[in-house]
This record gives sequence, C-alpha cells and structure tokens, in this order.
Amino acid sequence: LQRLAHRLWPDFDSLDERDRTRLLAELATSLVSLPLVVLSLGWLIAATDFNLVRTQWPALLLVLILGYTFTQVSFFQTTGRQSGEFSFNSTNLGSVLLVSSLLLLGPLAIWPYVFLTISYRITRLRHLSRVLRWNWLRNLLHNLWATTLSSLAALTVYRALGGSIPPVDLSAQTVWPAFVAVTVLIALNSLFLWWLFTVQTRLLPHLQGKHAIAGFRESVGFFLLSEIPAYFGIMAAGLFTQIGVGAYLFFMAGVVLVSLLARRLSQAAMMGQQR
Repeated sequence: LQRLAHRLWPDFDSLDERDRTRLLAELATSLVSLPLVVLSLGWLIAATDFNLVRTQWPALLLVLILGYTFTQVSFFQTTGRQSGEFSFNSTNLGSVLLVSSLLLLGPLAIWPYVFLTISYRITRLRHLSRVLRWNWLRNLLHNLWATTLSSLAALTVYRALGGSIPPVDLSAQTVWPAFVAVTVLIALNSLFLWWLFTVQTRLLPHLQGKHAIAGFRESVGFFLLSEIPAYFGIMAAGLFTQIGVGAYLFFMAGVVLVSLLARRLSQAAMMGQQR
C-alpha cells in the first residue's frame, strides 16, 4: 500500500501522519471494493429483464424522482472527541422506497439506485481535499456493491420463499416472505459495514483502538436505526398494488416529511454540539 501510495502521491512522506493514515485506509478499502463492484454489477445485469423497461419506464422514472428527493432530505450524525477527531454519518429514509420498488419491479428497480449513487457522489466531488476525494471514491465503490448485492440477495430469498413480484395483497402469506427478505437486506448491509471496518483495521493495525471501535459502533447504530423503517416499504408496495399510485405517493410524501424532520433535528443537534 505504501509503495502504491508513493506512486499516486509523490509528496506522501511530507503529509501529516493523520492524513497518511486516512489515505492508506481509503486506498485499501477502495482496492478491495473494485472486484466486488464488478461482481455485483455483473449479477445485476444477468438478473435484469431489460424487456420490462418498455412497459415499466414510468415506474422507473417515479423511483428515480423519489430517490433524488430522498437524497435532498438526508439526515446526519456528527460526533466529536477530545482527541480533536470527529465522525460524520449521513443517510436518509430511501430504504423504504428501495424495498417497495424491489417488491414491485424486481432487479430492475436497482438501476435507478446505481444511477443515483453515482450522480449523488459526483455532485459532491468538487472542492474536496485529497483525503476527502479518496473518501468519496471509497464510499462510491462501497455503496455500489453493497446496495446491489444486498438487494439481489434479498430478492433471491423473497422468491425462494414463494413471494411474488408485484405482491398480490397484504395478507400474512404475502407479507412474511417480504419481512424475511427485508431482514436479510438489513443484516447484509450491517455485515458489509463490519467487513469494511475489519478490512481497514486488519490492513492498518494503527487504526485499532478505543476511538476507532467507538466510532464504528456509533456508525453501525446510526445506520441500523435508519434501516429499520425499510419494513414499511412492504406496506407501500401493497398500497400500490391494491389502491394505486395515488396511495403510494401519499405514503411516500409522509416518509419524505419524516426524513425532513430528522434532517432539521440533525441540524439542531449539530448546532448544540458546536455551542
């Protein structure tokens, strides 16, 4: 890693020790994520029936618009420490939209999220320092393969348990396979976060310590809390099939308002910490 770092950044040795550590961590996890991105996108291409685009393009466009809306009302958690370091975690309630669209469209619903992940990250690439640019790349690669693999695995479990796409109704026979699939989705996302932390600490032992473990626990707890509402995506999919797109949009409007409220609370909490 250090040999590669010297090729990428000739002034690597002159950087601050904290910056060198962070750059090595981002470089390590980016390299490990590259083959996983290829694997996940290859599985997605193989699982997608592109003939459905002709008939389902209005639904895909709706998912794209709603997904973009959720990226604009993300909420966050900022934690500072006496050492001068801080951690920043950001997410939104787009998991509700993801689950509902997976149940309605199958693997085809993952493509809007691939597009949104890339476009969302690109818009934030400007005016970033070198360390943050590599953090941007690591997050982009991780989000691409983690979301894709967990979604495809959840769909595989859902179909294996007899679930139909789209769901017929909200009866117990229909809901329980979806409930298990969402549990698999959340569990895999948490596992992938743990894997990311393990790769960093194994390759870079100087990242181990109380501060690193505490920061990771805070991140996992924050993301788990934001993933639990994904179960409401089952209800949203049922509303779409039973009542129609109007009920679905009404439900999603409520989720957007909740995410907006969480964003306001995040801002208030950050201002309180600064004071």
